[in-house]
Amino acid sequence: MTDYEISVISNILYAVETGGNVYGNKDYGNFTEAYTNSEAEHAITIGAGGWMGAEAKKLLNRVKEANPSEFSRLDTAGIAADMAASNWSSYRISKNSAKAKCISAIIDTETGHRCQDQLAAEEMGAYMNEAAALGVTDTAAQMMCANFRHQGGYSAMTRVLAKTKQPYTLDNLYAACQTDTGNQVGTYRSRQKMVYESLKNISKSFK
Repeated sequence: MTDYEISVISNILYAVETGGNVYGNKDYGNFTEAYTNSEAEHAITIGAGGWMGAEAKKLLNRVKEANPSEFSRLDTAGIAADMAASNWSSYRISKNSAKAKCISAIIDTETGHRCQDQLAAEEMGAYMNEAAALGVTDTAAQMMCANFRHQGGYSAMTRVLAKTKQPYTLDNLYAACQTDTGNQVGTYRSRQKMVYESLKNISKSFK
């Protein structure tokens, strides 16, 4: 991917996760309690890109490694200890707790912003490569698949692809996801509409 394409898919990811479906909007300090968005979300979700559970821990580790002294200064609630000892696939704390406020403070720093941007770029790129390996060659279509992948996992992406009329174009993928009833994709119609319309407009500038 080009730097421009990375910027596009990251901005779309941020918009649908924490930016109110507005391209360019984001909330780097986002903290969402478990089960807020879905009964299948058994752990907290954090950051502009909506990283849940083990992914949330991965982001916090990135921030800690990038600036250990800053992390230590801001960690007033024992987050590092929880990272070492807790099961993050079911890590649940209240949004009003000291720990939740501590996590938001840690990720809403310049270091936290940078780590989130890096993680978003890496993961979206990897997900687009997964889509390419499944026969999706169009860049905008790969980005749509990356959206499905981030939202519902690899099984969600392959489930929608199985419903999609070939060739795997952006239009065909969007039509297929409208018929999806699986967790985390078909349920969120406004999300899919925003991703589709953004890519439809922006993809004209892709090489």
